[in-house]
Amino acid sequence: MYNNKKIAIDLDDTICNTSKVIKKFAKNFHLKVLKRKYKKNKLSNVDDYFYFALELGWNNDDVTKFFQTCYPYYLDKVKPLKNVKKILLKLHNMNNEIHIISARHYSDKQDVYAITKNWLIKNKITFDTLDIGNKEKRDMVDRYKCDLFIDDSYKNCIEIKQYLGIDVILFCTKYNQDYQRNADLKLLKNWNEIL
Repeated sequence: MYNNKKIAIDLDDTICNTSKVIKKFAKNFHLKVLKRKYKKNKLSNVDDYFYFALELGWNNDDVTKFFQTCYPYYLDKVKPLKNVKKILLKLHNMNNEIHIISARHYSDKQDVYAITKNWLIKNKITFDTLDIGNKEKRDMVDRYKCDLFIDDSYKNCIEIKQYLGIDVILFCTKYNQDYQRNADLKLLKNWNEIL
């Protein structure tokens, strides 16, 4: 049980279903913009933030075009994961600080921070701070002096465990399945398991 802790949590595919939404946008982009047949490569171990592009066999130009066309428009289409609202509220009520640290990058088209913050508020996600644009999350976790880090990125979890020595939890997803066998990490398959 977690009481009086500072908890850093990733947003995409940890609090919300971003991969499901981005895959829908990517498939549409693949068919209608790139005008290619849909063939998905199966992935189970991915360190890359652009796992959807790997699934579709995209090159760097395809990824750039996708983000120029679709980002940040898909961000407000994501949905909270099951029970995340209830669990984060309980954690907060147990005197835990909730720091959401996301790799979402800034855009010159729209204010990604405002889109993200408004989405969290609209969906009643409890949090104390929100930071975006942080692919390297170690500095933010250290800055907030967090006791616990939760992310779906194996790379981030291992780095923070090694360099900061705090508890880390790998949030289980379809694309990090092979990493889940690492005995050094605690696993979280759904939000109910944290209490």
